[in-house]
Amino acid sequence: MPTDSQLPDLLEKLHENQLALADAIESIGMWIDQRGSTGVSSHVLGAIATLDLNADTIRKGIESLKKP
Repeated sequence: MPTDSQLPDLLEKLHENQLALADAIESIGMWIDQRGSTGVSSHVLGAIATLDLNADTIRKGIESLKKP
């Protein structure tokens, strides 16, 4: 169990993982789109948009936890 001082660092790593997964999923979505499955690609890109929308809020929340 992380301590209160470790929590921001843990959340930051989870956020980095989220960004890496979003990037990988976006690449797969583009690959799918290039092969003609635009419906699937559209769904993937919609999910990426949600991740992008939440990423800034998550980053700001982590920064606020790091402030003394």
